[in-house]
Order: sequence, then C-alpha cells, then structure tokens
Amino acid sequence: MNSSNRRALSIAAGSVTAYVTSWIANNTSRSTPIIDSLQNFGCCRCDGIASAGIDSNASPILPIRMIRPNPNLEIAFDCRTRIPIYVMEKLTKTTLPERGSGGRRRRPNFHEEKSIDTEFRSKLSHYHKSGFDRGHMAPGADFPGDLTQDTYTLANICPQDPVMNKGIWNSLEEWIRRLVHSNDVDANSAVYVVTGPLWLPRRQVMDGKFEYQYLGLGRPPSLVAVPTHFFKVVVVVNELDAKNPIRQFACFVIGNEESCPSKKLEDFVVPWRDLEAVTGLQFFNNWVTTEWKENADKAMKLQVPASIGSNASRLYLTDRTAMTSGSQLKQICPEHLCANQKCR
Repeated sequence: MNSSNRRALSIAAGSVTAYVTSWIANNTSRSTPIIDSLQNFGCCRCDGIASAGIDSNASPILPIRMIRPNPNLEIAFDCRTRIPIYVMEKLTKTTLPERGSGGRRRRPNFHEEKSIDTEFRSKLSHYHKSGFDRGHMAPGADFPGDLTQDTYTLANICPQDPVMNKGIWNSLEEWIRRLVHSNDVDANSAVYVVTGPLWLPRRQVMDGKFEYQYLGLGRPPSLVAVPTHFFKVVVVVNELDAKNPIRQFACFVIGNEESCPSKKLEDFVVPWRDLEAVTGLQFFNNWVTTEWKENADKAMKLQVPASIGSNASRLYLTDRTAMTSGSQLKQICPEHLCANQKCR
C-alpha cells in the first residue's frame, strides 16, 4: 500500500470529539476515508432556508486535519499551531511489542507530513537548533516493525523540553507499556491513550485575570507553538461490555519545563472533567456519562491522595481544595490506575 493510501487525510469539520467517539466505536480500517466534506456534519448548513442564509460552500475550511497512518493510530493536526490537538492510540497485548522483543530497532528519520499543505505543516527547520526535542505524542516504541515510522511524521510531534521528555514524560510512556502487559488488562481489553498539548496561564495578574506566555518556533507567519504543558488520558476498555466498557482510568498533566516538581506519576494526576474543560475535548463520550465523570473525579481524590497536593505545573488547571470522603463515593465507580501506588 503506498503512502497516500496509508495516510488518509481530509478536512475535519464541526466537533473533533464527535468524530473521535464515532471512530472509536467503529474502528474501521486504514483505507476508510475519514471525513469527506464540511457539509457532511451539517454544522454550517441552513437546511430549508439556504436561499435566505449563508451558502455552506462559502464557509472557510476549518484548520483541523485528520490523519490515520494505521488502524491503531489517529492524529488530529492543528494548522494554526502546527502541532496536533490530540493523538490517540489503541494498545493491546497482541499489538504492543514487549520490552526487549525483536532486538534493537533502527530508528526512522523524522519526516514532514506531505499530505498537509506546505504553508500549514510543521517542518524539520522549525526544530533545527531550537533547543527543544521533537517530542512524540504517540511514542515509536508503541508500534512494532514498519509501523514505527508512522510515529515519526512531524504531525505526531510537539516541541518538548529535553529534560522533561527524557525524564518524567518517558517514565509515563514506559508505565503505560507495562500496564498493557500487566494483569490489569485481560485478553478482551485494550488500553486507549489520548495525548496532546496544553497552554495554561503563566500567572494570575489580578482577580479574574490571567496571563498566558509561550514561545513560537520558526519565522512568521509559519510558527510552531510551544505548549506550556502536555496531557495524557489512559483508559482500560473492555469493548465487549457495552454497558460499562471503561473500568480503569487516569488523567495526567505535566509541565513542559526542565524543573520537574516531582518524579512520582501520581503527583501529576488531574480530574477528568477539569482536563476536558481546559482542552475542549470530551474524552470517550460514547462510553462515559456525566455520572461516570463525577465518580471518576471522586475516585481520583479518594484513591490517589498524593494528587491533592499543590503542584506548580497544575496551578491554573483545577481547584484542588476539596477532599472527597469515602461515603460520598458511589458503590459502583471506576478504579483509578494510580490507586495503591500502582503507577510507580
């Protein structure tokens, strides 16, 4: 199969997350077209009054490009920031290489995503002598053999601080791979991982006012935005259980900085709903309810007490003053993956 067929690319219109959940449910093959046109979503149409309103053909093309290099990897690329909004992986015991299997692999070269127009895509020159690593959102070690090269497209890459990338971020990636091959994931389950960038305020300047500050790499107007933070959402899913598919979960936010305040993954745990609020993404919305999200946040605060502490990398993401008592937790609730120090 040639590269053009392998990299199905189209315009993402309407809600990115609406598409995410439909893709999870269907999980179609790599050759399936992703999105045909803006009109398919009906988000900008005025059916029945087209003659009196805006012609949908006049609407601007939205800046999101959807790329699916293989059936277990999906990239939503943002032409404004020139980095992904999110990258999603599906990992199973069958598809994820075990540590040390297959011997030492030759690392592929990073390459520009040619399916994105040159004025919108990130380039190798953006990262050259920038001081930032080309940080994988979906790591190459998550994919076997020739599929590793799918993760070396710059559409899967964000600028990351080298110390953070090789330190706490690498620890999180390795923990996820151990999780997939652990007893917490049975033969009927898979681990879904959603990873992406965040921009959180640098400081609060006065009541109700916050200041943002971040770098851009390159030359105007083609700049790659440098995130202030990165997130990962990890869920263990039994896709045969239609009623309660997500049994275990964890959400992490890590600052894109050299001075990491902790080396413990549980210190970077954040509430599910707060992460949705700052990303604008609704994670696995066909699989979870509002009640499930409420229970998930209560489970986090109860089962991972270390995450309640003050952490500078999450200072402007969430209010961490409220503690949840066990009596407030419903009998049936999801289990946090960091409970009982399991994410160490």
